[in-house]
Amino acid sequence: MRQYALEVPKFGANDDEKLNAFAQQLVGRCVNIIHDNFKNPIPDIAQAYEQLKQRYGSTERPFTFTVTPGVGTFGDNVGLGMGMGASADGRLSGQPTADDFAAAPWPDDLPFNTQESDPLVTLKAWDCEPIYHGIANCSAIDPNIPEAFPLEKLVELIRDFAHGRLERVLRLDVRFPPGRYRATALLRRQTAITD
Repeated sequence: MRQYALEVPKFGANDDEKLNAFAQQLVGRCVNIIHDNFKNPIPDIAQAYEQLKQRYGSTERPFTFTVTPGVGTFGDNVGLGMGMGASADGRLSGQPTADDFAAAPWPDDLPFNTQESDPLVTLKAWDCEPIYHGIANCSAIDPNIPEAFPLEKLVELIRDFAHGRLERVLRLDVRFPPGRYRATALLRRQTAITD
């Protein structure tokens, strides 16, 4: 099952029209569920919401909530992953999660994967209604770009971001993959020694 998860096409990794449509549909359903639960809460939540409205609102200034769904790991990838089961990107139960709204690029326990995807294709896949407006509270992904990333593509990427065509938050990590792999392996060895 895991091997299959590792081999299937990944949203944002290539320009796959069917996969993009499926991802948009899936995220759209999640956003609709969030908003539906906000508009039609269970009785205990409805009662608590009514109490807040009474306590903090007035006829001139009614108290209301605004729901802006969002996704953010805020650097707690290890802690979040420890309590989660396996995920469809091939991550095993207990392994760290990926950053923010991204799929894990490659599971930690496997040899480094040199597969690359075009960050412009990735970010443009994310630029769709259910993600850009539905998860309006920072649906960030953090693409890694190689040190040799072409300057003209970097200019295009930053220009698209600056003009609001891609993402609300953009963090580009520039990494040299072999060095990253050695650092990961070194970190594992040090962790094993201190345990």
